[in-house]
Amino acid sequence: MLSAILLASLLAGPHPAGPPLKYKFETKSTTTVDLSAMGQGNQTVETSAVAFFAVTISDTTGGQLAHVVIDSLHFDGGAMMAMLPDSLLQLKPGTYFHVYLVDGKVRNGMTPSSTSLVAAQAVPGIQLLFPGLKLDRPVGSTWVDTVVIDSTVKVETSAAEVHMGSKTYTAWTMTARDGDALIFDATSKGTTTMNLMGNDMQGNTTGKSHLVLSSLGMIREGTGETKTDMAMELGGSTAQLAVVVTGTLTRLP
Repeated sequence: MLSAILLASLLAGPHPAGPPLKYKFETKSTTTVDLSAMGQGNQTVETSAVAFFAVTISDTTGGQLAHVVIDSLHFDGGAMMAMLPDSLLQLKPGTYFHVYLVDGKVRNGMTPSSTSLVAAQAVPGIQLLFPGLKLDRPVGSTWVDTVVIDSTVKVETSAAEVHMGSKTYTAWTMTARDGDALIFDATSKGTTTMNLMGNDMQGNTTGKSHLVLSSLGMIREGTGETKTDMAMELGGSTAQLAVVVTGTLTRLP
């Protein structure tokens, strides 16, 4: 995780930011689709991924720009693999995310340079990196952050665009200081919307995070879990989706 203090230290003076920070992110996802409105039963899809990425920070107008390059990513889509075109399951070499930050917080959607289902697996890990925490808060202090995202992503394999919006409220607690380690915990709730090729999806999200930082604001480890319940319009019928995503982020030497 990069806090506002880390960002400031990386950007101090006219010199470049220095070598990239390296991270490993492991994630698992379970999606259950209730198709009873269409005369069918539940369908469950489980996926997992392990990603390695590098992060550098540069100054830009009104904030900072995080350049996150995926060095490698292994994706296991289970039964989903057979149902999707190869173009969505390939990771182009050098795929990256440009994340606009203000006070260490994300202010734009997480859009990869090359759109694919595989690249999207890195998004929860990147989100853990940038909560914009202030390190000078006393142990036991609590506060609430609000993040609003409105973005449009072009799907390279077709002329389609995906419009995504979300509003998330996160309640943080400065849990403890252990030597030079700073420990933060959070719970979150929010709403999310999506439109793909005229099909609308909307729902509610809940989540929790646990982050351990160094005294300079660099993440040592982090875990997160997000649960999303959504309704999706399909051909005049409504399907209910329940998605659970868990992830573990670790800084590498």
